[in-house]
Amino acid sequence: MKSDQIEEEIMNRISINKILMLLISMIFIITSCSQSQTFEIGESMNKINGRYKPYFSINTLYAYKVDDLYVITIFNNGCLDKMVEFSPNRECIRMQKVKPINYNNINSLLNLNFQQLKDLLGEPHTDIGSGFYIPAYITNDAYLIYFSLEDMSVRSITKCDLLTGNVIERAD
Repeated sequence: MKSDQIEEEIMNRISINKILMLLISMIFIITSCSQSQTFEIGESMNKINGRYKPYFSINTLYAYKVDDLYVITIFNNGCLDKMVEFSPNRECIRMQKVKPINYNNINSLLNLNFQQLKDLLGEPHTDIGSGFYIPAYITNDAYLIYFSLEDMSVRSITKCDLLTGNVIERAD
């Protein structure tokens, strides 16, 4: 081999090594970012509650504050089924398996039958009742709206702030 060919071969190998190192670095960065998510669908409630303490809960719905995020989770059979993350200024940052609703006028929902309610808002995000069916929806501005039904008609509505756990509005 001539020295020019050897030099060209060395340069090609160096270029390939640089490309490989760049790809490995990118893969590392991507996997590191994906591991920063603290809650994963399918994860057990016991495992999550071992790492974080909820500041608010109603039956299957638990709310956690992790750093500057508010993580609202819905468990099914002891495993994380749905979740929404909110910023302190009530922006929806991330959602999995649930699409928060955009609805503020809870008084207009009184006396609707349950089918009308579902036609308007979609399937409830969860049932927060314990023995009684209490359908609940997470709003896109970090509130929980839940309904008391009588003969499958809406008889009362409660709006709860998911960032504080406080009830802020009721309609009967």
